[in-house]
Amino acid sequence: MSAPRRNGLLSSCEPCRKSKLRCDHTLPVCQRCVTNRRTQQCTYHPCPLTKGRPKRALVRSNQNQRESHSGDDGVSSNRESFDWVDKMPSVPARRFEPKPTGRRDESFSPLGFLGPTSHATVFGDDASDGESQLSLFGDINTAAVDSTMVEIGAQILSLLDHIPFYAELLEKRFDLFEGWIFGPQLIREALLGLQMLYHGVVQDSSADNRHTRLLEGSRLVFRNTAATIEMDLAMTLADYVSQVSPRWETVGLIFALVGTASYQIAPGEGVLTRDGIPGKDRHGLRKIAVAVSDMCLQFCNKVGVISDPLCWAAVQHTVFMMDMHGSNDYRTWQRQGEVVSLVFALGLHQRTVDERTPFFLSEIRSRTMVAAYSMDKELATFLGRPPRICRQYCDLRFPLDIGWEDLVADTSIREVAIQQLNPDGWNVQGDPDKGARPRLTLLASILREMILELSLSHDVDNLWDRTVARKTGEIPDSLIDTSQDILAGLLDLVSKQSRAGPVSHLTIFDFSYIGLPAAASSANQATSGTSFPRSKIIQNLSVFAAQIETFFPSREGDYDTCMKGLAYIRRVLDSVLSACAGAVSGQPSDETRAVEGGLSGDTDMDFETLFENFDWEQEIRPLFT
Repeated sequence: MSAPRRNGLLSSCEPCRKSKLRCDHTLPVCQRCVTNRRTQQCTYHPCPLTKGRPKRALVRSNQNQRESHSGDDGVSSNRESFDWVDKMPSVPARRFEPKPTGRRDESFSPLGFLGPTSHATVFGDDASDGESQLSLFGDINTAAVDSTMVEIGAQILSLLDHIPFYAELLEKRFDLFEGWIFGPQLIREALLGLQMLYHGVVQDSSADNRHTRLLEGSRLVFRNTAATIEMDLAMTLADYVSQVSPRWETVGLIFALVGTASYQIAPGEGVLTRDGIPGKDRHGLRKIAVAVSDMCLQFCNKVGVISDPLCWAAVQHTVFMMDMHGSNDYRTWQRQGEVVSLVFALGLHQRTVDERTPFFLSEIRSRTMVAAYSMDKELATFLGRPPRICRQYCDLRFPLDIGWEDLVADTSIREVAIQQLNPDGWNVQGDPDKGARPRLTLLASILREMILELSLSHDVDNLWDRTVARKTGEIPDSLIDTSQDILAGLLDLVSKQSRAGPVSHLTIFDFSYIGLPAAASSANQATSGTSFPRSKIIQNLSVFAAQIETFFPSREGDYDTCMKGLAYIRRVLDSVLSACAGAVSGQPSDETRAVEGGLSGDTDMDFETLFENFDWEQEIRPLFT
């Protein structure tokens, strides 16, 4: 809601105020302006009946220029102007003023990671004033925060009243998949910290002053976001999360996780169908979650801070965008580029040794880098574009193969878990549920980058063979064999998961990302002569098409791409099966002739006698055992 006036009533937006119409005071745009298509003019002026002093010097300096242009384009010269320049995030919040030598300016924007070719290397160790580069990631000037941002922040804090619902929803998600970037322990601590923040803001408040308390809480979160995150080697997970919880990065991370969980949990789950959830249903919940997550990232961009929680929020927001808009949407590609910029600015692509970084945070950074690297390769492969992260410029480190419980445990317990690792970092017990997934993801991503180098590069050895294969449509037998193995593996995985319970969200993603290219290769081969059994190809394609239609409801992520692939597979199946049916009907086989000959002529079968003497229990039982 909008900010109250001195008389206690809520202020109206400018279009409703000037038109003397009733306003519903909704932020950022009221419903009346949405209906009348005046969203650009819908603003809430803090003092609508006051006007600022005109800048006469600026008017005099530009008066002749405005008069010369007013006759050309027909635009009125006395139109009210809006000072939008200072509202942009890239504009400095205040003018730079030189400070005495020896004092470190804490108002500078964070420099981030500086490599060996940076200008700072010329000045040696004095460039950072003897402090770590990560210490520059805080103490940012908060003068860029205006009243509108504080108001929107208060609206976001009011949504924390539903934290018990968010916690229950995420627990349902953890039952399906705990996640390997930031595990349940971190998220539970963050939810607890946000709940304490909200209760501290609204406790002992009434309906009249609750909004004022939320505004104060919004300013507090902005100050915390701009503050430095203090770290030491002996810090526990609870100590670290207690610092980062009252920050906009953590709020954005939680809402991005909530939005992603709404896709991973079955639509019929009770947690998504009850009354009173934010947004009324799962579609409204996703709309709120993506708006809050995106706005929190904009807050951090406006303040100019970069941090580990900001990188986590950006990674999860990109995953949320992939589920909502699909991998081929430009918004997903744009957000993934912001993730790449963050991991480079934080220096996650290099093995930097920091004695103040606790063990669990070091491992989370390794996993975050693997997630960014893997996401980059997935989107680049899906879209056929060059990847943004190249391994030749990165020192990629494999995360340790240990579980989340051991990762955040005390030193003694953690040392016992580390002793269970071989020299390569793998768990000697062979448990795949501990920490093998990020390691396997990194291995697969490196292979994908090699494939991208071969596929997108113009300097290849077998360019002539590839050109001939592309023009003639000939597919190597090894590619067909691999496609059949992929399809058979996916179908077998779905069959096993269907018998045990619901199919995993990750398996459904593999159907579009891995299964569709393999199905397309098999479909192309089904229409031409092949040494592989055509019946097996048709069988796999038929089952795959049925699974695609089942797992992808309308308006879900890559639905359009999957439906195009499904339509192509169906056309191929119709063409192949129609040709086979025509061949069978035109020229009966020897078996068909034998059957027809046996049932015709003098050999008449007494079906009534057959049914009376048929032992139904003895003959049917083997079919179901």
